[in-house]
Amino acid sequence: MKTTIVVLSSILALTAALPLPAGADGTAAEPASAIERNKAAMRRFETCINENDLELGRELISAKAAFATPVSPEPLYGAGE
Repeated sequence: MKTTIVVLSSILALTAALPLPAGADGTAAEPASAIERNKAAMRRFETCINENDLELGRELISAKAAFATPVSPEPLYGAGE
């Protein structure tokens, strides 16, 4: 559980400055509060996980982000391959 919290905190910190995606009509997204930016970032991260979208993972996850898993004795870094 602690690893999950650290990972999610890291993702929120890394994505807080990312703009929201453009609207459906192609216009630029309106400025949003930090809470709305975080919600949008987490929805994008959820999409990355659920759809196994490696490109989105590379966009959202720092190459320096370490992930502890039960299948590897060493931490895995970034979005992986």
